Amino acid sequence: MEMNTRLQVEHPVSEMITQTDLVEWQLQVAAGNKLPKLQDDLKIHGWSFEARIYAENPQNQFLPDTGPLVHLATPEVTDTVRVETGVRQGDQVSVFYDPMIAKLVVHGPDRASALAKLGHALDQYQVVGLNTNIEFLKALAKHPEFVKANVETGFIAKYGQDLLVPIERPAPDAVMLAAVALLLGKESVAAADPVTANGPWGNLPSARLNHAREQAIELQYSEEVTAKVTAVHARDTVQVTVAVPGVEDVTYAIDAKSVRADAARDRAVFVDLGDRQVSATVVLEGDMVHVFANGTGVGRPHMGAVKHSFTVPEPAYLAESHAQDEGKGGNAVKTPMPCKISQVHVKPGDQVTKGQPLVVLEAMKMEHVMRSPVDGVIARVHYKVGDLVEENKLLLAFEEPAEEAAEKAKE
Repeated sequence: MEMNTRLQVEHPVSEMITQTDLVEWQLQVAAGNKLPKLQDDLKIHGWSFEARIYAENPQNQFLPDTGPLVHLATPEVTDTVRVETGVRQGDQVSVFYDPMIAKLVVHGPDRASALAKLGHALDQYQVVGLNTNIEFLKALAKHPEFVKANVETGFIAKYGQDLLVPIERPAPDAVMLAAVALLLGKESVAAADPVTANGPWGNLPSARLNHAREQAIELQYSEEVTAKVTAVHARDTVQVTVAVPGVEDVTYAIDAKSVRADAARDRAVFVDLGDRQVSATVVLEGDMVHVFANGTGVGRPHMGAVKHSFTVPEPAYLAESHAQDEGKGGNAVKTPMPCKISQVHVKPGDQVTKGQPLVVLEAMKMEHVMRSPVDGVIARVHYKVGDLVEENKLLLAFEEPAEEAAEKAKE
């Protein structure tokens, strides 16, 4: 029999429903004092849930993720909402430790109210910089069978098709807010340049001779869905048309003077549409735009506040250049997750067979062996032992098969 003499990860749930501080009790006992209460003194009050916020990718078999916490916003802490964490915005989740970001703990007078509070708190949780399980937890908390407490160990396997369904298409409002944030970002960069800011195009950014200023933006949501946005600028208004495949086009007439980013509210963007006002948290991260907003996406039920992430596609000439080193014949060997290179078993010029171990990766205290997908010859090895590598990076490249090279030579 094992005796575990430490507090469990779930101890805040016990604290919530018994109105105790078990950590303080441990210190009291360690100091030689008596326990503040005996078993018969304890009473259960209401219901509590704990959700672990993890840096992991539910869409990729829940593999752990690493990276910087570029943006981190948590629910407001109250007597009935706790956020237990050891990280802040700007910190790094590394491969060396457990990928748990925080424990979100809520309390209510009964199960239904506690579960509703959990769903509301999850809607307020925002993370940018790495994959998390937040959207999965939202879907879990709102699943009809979970709401009815029909829960057992096979729940995820049984209802995975409901819990892991991605949003097929973004809400047009989210696309519009992403485009507006990009336009605001470009104008703020121009305003920071003294040459541009003090010139005629800085003072009159929308001025054009004999025609309206028009801008086109593409925002890639997934491999299948790319939204197209057209912004036509007049003196005081901007007409923004959003085209999302499979969704009716939407045109917004925006009061240009109303569009603003509120520095007091972290990355908040506000837009006045005349009949209503729209606001969201928008985070620009490299070539990515992340929008946290209420709205209905297409393809997933039980929607609340959602995170939409878009990529601004790179120019065609750059895409072609990057594709040249992606391996030949679809035989690329890439990292399935952020990791550390633990072992490299091959070098350029080595002949390998299908299934042969090539590289060993280390992530979150586990080793992952990357094997050769084909028989072939190693052309390049891109990393060495000890390197920290991001997800989906090419580990090595194969030489082009002789027959393919011969065919190209004939051409």
